[in-house]
Amino acid sequence: MAKKRTRFLAAVLPMIAAAGLVTAAAPAQSATSASGPLGCSNHPWSNKDSDSGQVTSSSLVRPGPHASCGETARVYPGEVLYYHCYVTNESGNTWTHLRISGTNIQGWVYDGNLNDGGSTKVC
Repeated sequence: MAKKRTRFLAAVLPMIAAAGLVTAAAPAQSATSASGPLGCSNHPWSNKDSDSGQVTSSSLVRPGPHASCGETARVYPGEVLYYHCYVTNESGNTWTHLRISGTNIQGWVYDGNLNDGGSTKVC
């Protein structure tokens, strides 16, 4: 039994070591990777605004203030949106962090899609 274990380890250890080298040699992802500039899911915000608004047409709620971020939800005209605050992204566009009324869904909407231009409170 000891010989089988030794042969097994002799065969497997080089593969494990090689896998470790591949992992160690992989480049670290930058802040502008697939998650978008500054990241899409961890952009700082706080609830500073008591205003609300609506979208002018069907719009996406995104996990970050960037068009490259994915979709959290879709909102439609008539839905009430509770504003938290806004940021200006690297492209010079302002985005409001908000929550959709009657839900726990929150995220970022481009201010150009909001009927009143979005939050007036900086995050």
